[in-house]
Amino acid sequence: MFNAILFNKSQDTVCFPFNSECFDGDGHDYSGKLNITINGRQCQRWDAQSPHQHNQNPAKFPSRTFAAEENFCRNPSDWSGTWCYTTDPSKRWEPCDLPVCGCTGRHSDSQLMAKSTFTVLT
Repeated sequence: MFNAILFNKSQDTVCFPFNSECFDGDGHDYSGKLNITINGRQCQRWDAQSPHQHNQNPAKFPSRTFAAEENFCRNPSDWSGTWCYTTDPSKRWEPCDLPVCGCTGRHSDSQLMAKSTFTVLT
């Protein structure tokens, strides 16, 4: 499979394949490399305590170590979706702008992929 967003204008549907920059479920398993928040702030490294101190547990991350997570968007908490602490001293944390994997829109059933023609947006 390829890493692209699929769009079908006539069906008013967008699909994010599971190997693209998207998350599934609550985002706990997301292991991509996005490191910018929804408002464009840079993410703080998970192994750093500055500018924001935290007590996150590395066992809650896909790699199980802070160093491997670098400053990527993750969800080590009970929140739904990916987020990170920011490098902005005035903003502790923000959500990341990652879509949910799969199809969304007017026709988002699983049969859509097999019977529709999509435009590939890379």
